[in-house]
Amino acid sequence: MDYPGRIATGRYSNGFNTADSLVKKFGLTNSPPPFLAIANKSSLIVEGVNFASGGSGLLDSTGAGRGVVPLSQQVQQFKVVRTNLNDLLGAAKADNLVKKSFVFFSVGGNDLFNQFSLTSNVTSQEFITKLIDAYEDHLKVLYSLGARKFAISSIPQLGCIPLIRAANAAGACSDELNNGAQYFYSAIGPMLQSLKSNLAQMNYALANSYKLSAVFSNPASGTPIGDASC
Repeated sequence: MDYPGRIATGRYSNGFNTADSLVKKFGLTNSPPPFLAIANKSSLIVEGVNFASGGSGLLDSTGAGRGVVPLSQQVQQFKVVRTNLNDLLGAAKADNLVKKSFVFFSVGGNDLFNQFSLTSNVTSQEFITKLIDAYEDHLKVLYSLGARKFAISSIPQLGCIPLIRAANAAGACSDELNNGAQYFYSAIGPMLQSLKSNLAQMNYALANSYKLSAVFSNPASGTPIGDASC
């Protein structure tokens, strides 16, 4: 484990993740604590809150029955924090703080993976359209609560994760999952552009995580082993 203390964290990573790297760029030593850990310690929310829940997705059905917190509930937790900030700082300062803050998203992969595991008459494109619609709805709610800056990471090369490659002959990637991840990226960009045209103060950055994760499947990039778990 690369995480400080070399202890298991339950994270879907070998240690630090993208969110950790981002907050370090803002001068913070540690990532914001999880919402459920500071719910009764409101003064800590001023430096940021982590609403993420491993295994969750854009849809409530993703991870249902596994104790995960779906994105819709995470948005409601943000609403609780928003109210607490008003009480703690006053409305004007709270508004300013939330407007200056950024909301980081890395979601959608579990939804796509869950759909891939099911037998369904719904096409991948139809399903991804459903995901994009849900994404837009969540962003609108957050905007209504004062959020203005959004950092969005798209779905990575999901079809090449070790779990999928181990199940395929000769360790091959899943074209179906990879095509879905690429289609998701091609669909989310226009949605964000349209949303920004209607929400005047919205600003966003969209990362092509598929293109980034493809680097790890290319030995020439310096990662000769891309088909084994860490």
